[in-house]
Amino acid sequence: MGRARHRSARCCDNAAQKAPAILFIDGIDAIAPKREEMSGDRQVERRVVAQLLALVDGLGAHGQVIVVAATNIPNALDPALRRLGRFDREIAIGVPDQSGRREILEIHSRGMPLAPEGASDGTMHCFLQRNRRPVAPPRGSGRGRARSRGHHPSF
Repeated sequence: MGRARHRSARCCDNAAQKAPAILFIDGIDAIAPKREEMSGDRQVERRVVAQLLALVDGLGAHGQVIVVAATNIPNALDPALRRLGRFDREIAIGVPDQSGRREILEIHSRGMPLAPEGASDGTMHCFLQRNRRPVAPPRGSGRGRARSRGHHPSF
């Protein structure tokens, strides 16, 4: 069994064992693209999609595991995955407006030292204008490296 098929089966088995549970699949378009658009040499991918369909059906039959999936490209998904009984509801979440982006930035920067008033306008403008990537500010490694060098990073 291929690695992707093994991982899919293991995730579904874990969810079933821990039921009631929610199984979240992020970027489902990467593992379940339209089979009719696959060329003949992509039999492995076809089997992965077929197995995922069977696994989702099996989880749904017991009613104890809710499967939630996310994609940025819903039209790239295999139509069999989108039929009723597998994923019963589709919810489109659009790009946040400027007010929403500002709120996201404020949430993700809580507890972080910010630059003096006005000095962060460029950063704020950058995050408020983005629409194709997450608007959460960069965190973690850069800030950690700065602190390890004795600096107190600000936004």
